[in-house]
Amino acid sequence: MNKYIPHLIISLLSGAIYALAYPSTMFKGVFLFGILSTAILLQLLHQYSDWRRLAGLVTMHNIGLNLVGYYWIPHTLQEFGQLPAWISYILAIFFSFILQPYLYVFITAWWAWRKYRKTEITPVQQMFAFATALTICEMITPQQFPSYAGSVWMHVAPFVGLAPIGGIFLFSFVNYLISYELGRLYRRRRPTRLVWSVLSMFMMFNYFLKLPPLTGSESVNIRIVQANIGNFLKMDSENNQTTALQEVIDRYWRLSLLAPEKKLDLIIWPETAYPNSFNGKDSWIPRVFTDIMKKTKSELLIGGYDHHPDKAAFDFIESEYNSAVLMSDQKVKNIYHKNILIPFGETLPFGPLNKMIVGFVPTVSLFARGSGTPEMKLKSGHGLITPICYEILETGFTRSLLNEHPNSDLIVNLTNDSWYGETAEPFQHLFLAKWRAIEFGRPIIRSTNTGISSVIYPDGAESPRLNNGEEKVLDIELKLPKHIEPTIYQRFGFTVVLLFMATLIAIVFWKKRILPSKGHVV
Repeated sequence: MNKYIPHLIISLLSGAIYALAYPSTMFKGVFLFGILSTAILLQLLHQYSDWRRLAGLVTMHNIGLNLVGYYWIPHTLQEFGQLPAWISYILAIFFSFILQPYLYVFITAWWAWRKYRKTEITPVQQMFAFATALTICEMITPQQFPSYAGSVWMHVAPFVGLAPIGGIFLFSFVNYLISYELGRLYRRRRPTRLVWSVLSMFMMFNYFLKLPPLTGSESVNIRIVQANIGNFLKMDSENNQTTALQEVIDRYWRLSLLAPEKKLDLIIWPETAYPNSFNGKDSWIPRVFTDIMKKTKSELLIGGYDHHPDKAAFDFIESEYNSAVLMSDQKVKNIYHKNILIPFGETLPFGPLNKMIVGFVPTVSLFARGSGTPEMKLKSGHGLITPICYEILETGFTRSLLNEHPNSDLIVNLTNDSWYGETAEPFQHLFLAKWRAIEFGRPIIRSTNTGISSVIYPDGAESPRLNNGEEKVLDIELKLPKHIEPTIYQRFGFTVVLLFMATLIAIVFWKKRILPSKGHVV
């Protein structure tokens, strides 16, 4: 027990180190911290077989991650739910249990394996088997704010040429493998030849398959409008307070009509920018939009609300969709309804009790949940998908959108990070969103209310930014090919990684010239 207490403290520190691998307001993040943190945690876990102690170590790791990396959660709870500070901080601690839930799944599987195993395996076999198990747990376990182990490799873009082939989970697997090997080197001072061979080949392929910059013969001129609307002004406008409503609309209208250097093809407003509701594709178009389309001769893609057709006008429970609305030629062209809603912001996780509880937390919305995706296509012929807010962080969901509409050339991510204030969240959100661009070989146009707005290119590069608190527009000329072919990862998803891991497992378990034939209990 005496040894366990210091190990809990070390585990707490490992979570804090992991958080420092990601960017924040004044810190760009350090790539190696992600690997070092995981190596420390795995070595601590290897010393215990009791599930409660394993869970204690994982929980302390997540608390460290929470305190350093997700310190913006209590601020958000106060903004979203108007909760007292002390309640927000207590609730924020409980978020530690869902920050990296796949770790709990992994230690449960590991505990069961150690308790009921009937065969002996070597340490090297265990290393590859457990790196595979961790990667699978990471892939199958839902996360609220997905930050996969492989995410930190974005720091070395564009030298991540295997991303369009194996996606982020391939990089997670390699991270776990390196982390295990570092722990083994610390204990035994002897490198594992197969691990370093795999790592050397991995680095070589990423280097020689360096992601190319985006080029093409066709141009799409876009304007991202960042109006910097504060939360209280935003909420007042949505409650139909006349002055606030007019202020919000006027600000977006004025910015949209600033004279561009080149004719615009598409003007974009961020998530829920327009305070009033639409009523499907047959909606009456407000004058602000007809005026902008008439004067700029461009199409409009805006974040707004769309009323559920089966709900009465006075019904405020799950009656509105968080939506992306594409308008062209003075009419609504198509509407996307957000599929994945944020607990405690856009929905509550209490099922039938939601309607009762929402009365006590009035600033939490109960949005209707969208399903499926309509086809969004510009006059230029370029298709696009429009994942909203945190939907862009879900690699499987983004892949499903692209496979549903394979002719999509653009990803437009409408978001509103204003709830998080001047914290690390906008930087983390942007950093993690970049993975979708390199996995699927398509630029991401990221339009936010208060920042950070920019264009992310398929090589991981980024356009100039509109930073936090700026009230500006960003005009970008996108050079696109006539058609963007699906990446291998888009076509086959996690299957590529499974085959890669299965091949290595087969080598490790059956190649006698690499491993000794006699097993060893670990």
